[in-house]
Amino acid sequence: HNLKGNCWVYLRAINKVYDITGYVANSGNHPGGNVIVPYCGMDIYNYFVGSAGGHRHNTSTINIMLQGYYIGPLI
Repeated sequence: HNLKGNCWVYLRAINKVYDITGYVANSGNHPGGNVIVPYCGMDIYNYFVGSAGGHRHNTSTINIMLQGYYIGPLI
């Protein structure tokens, strides 16, 4: 799940996995274009909250936008 056409990411800090393939498949969906693609198959928490160089997203983004892509808990 580490490709643009099959992209899952996880947020280890909140123990959740997301299938964001539908989101990243069209680079026009994200304001940063394909910036997410290198993180497919990885823990993107630090990048997502801005501590690893990414854009800092707020809690509502996690709770509202990502919820539609939620697969289940990270086991």
